[in-house]
Amino acid sequence: DLARPEVVRHRKRMSERYAPPKKAELLILMPQIQMKPFHKSKMFKETMKLLKTKFKRQLDKIHVCFYAAPFGVIPIELDEIYPLSQHETMMPPDMETREYVANQTANYINSTSYKAILMFHDPENWNKSVLNACKKACSKKNIKFKYLKVERARSKTMLKEIEKLFSRNGRTSLD
Repeated sequence: DLARPEVVRHRKRMSERYAPPKKAELLILMPQIQMKPFHKSKMFKETMKLLKTKFKRQLDKIHVCFYAAPFGVIPIELDEIYPLSQHETMMPPDMETREYVANQTANYINSTSYKAILMFHDPENWNKSVLNACKKACSKKNIKFKYLKVERARSKTMLKEIEKLFSRNGRTSLD
């Protein structure tokens, strides 16, 4: 239920108190997975291993968040905090929940200063609701936006997309 106190409290705290890491320029937005906390999942660990290997010097410029029902955006550094890692959600979410998460994701993008976003798109569970909301928010703020379907997100394709955002000398090509 989207009106539960912990969902409302998370929404309020994200908008009033949370700020992404100061150096973060690239947001990697991943869909929720069954395992919680998210940072213990195979998908996250594989992604981070690839990023650490390929983008060691730029790692502080990369921020990972998840989009998840019923909370919206969950920054990886908060994924162990109650209730973000202690909730159960039926997948795929209903239309109202998809729209809520899409709106919360767009609000998050609008309130931050990332220069680019790479989204792992999960059409099986989220249709195009979150994808379209992200595209619209990025277009409005003139932020570079790329997306990959989840099944391709851990592959060389992901690394190539991130590589396009960083030049050889360690400075971002987003400036």
